[in-house]
Amino acid sequence: MTLKDLKHIVFQVTNRRVEHQPKTDEYVAARKIYYVLARDFTTHTFADIGKAVNRQHATVLHGIKTFPYTVANDDRYREWYLDCRSMVEQFVPKKQTSADVITMMKNENRQLRRDMARMKELSQREEKLLSLFNKLPDRLQEDVMFKVETAYKINQKQNRDLAVIYTEA
Repeated sequence: MTLKDLKHIVFQVTNRRVEHQPKTDEYVAARKIYYVLARDFTTHTFADIGKAVNRQHATVLHGIKTFPYTVANDDRYREWYLDCRSMVEQFVPKKQTSADVITMMKNENRQLRRDMARMKELSQREEKLLSLFNKLPDRLQEDVMFKVETAYKINQKQNRDLAVIYTEA
């Protein structure tokens, strides 16, 4: 979501162009809505957010700080904000919190540890099989390879046949 997109959404809902200069309550509220949405749904700095509407970063910060009072004291501004936010959320999911990221990373870490343990187990089995296989005489190694390959091919064919049966049902 770009800052231009956010400005357009705020304009659609409020009928106020946030980059225009009027200091009437309606324009100030529209800009505060834009500031909050830009903070919540983009990675832009306050300086970038302000520059897009001809304001300084301190103005953006002040607008964000006073925003809760604006929407708490005027139902119309609260509705504007909720409508704008709803439109933005259709396009962009809300930023994840640090706690969300930490939880996600912990879960991924657990899964990776399980995967690594399984891979270690498989590697040990493979080493054991290879060691046993290498102890066989060459003639028997060829016979074992043929039987393993044949068993594998039969298993693959059975899996394909089962897949066809299930897709036809």
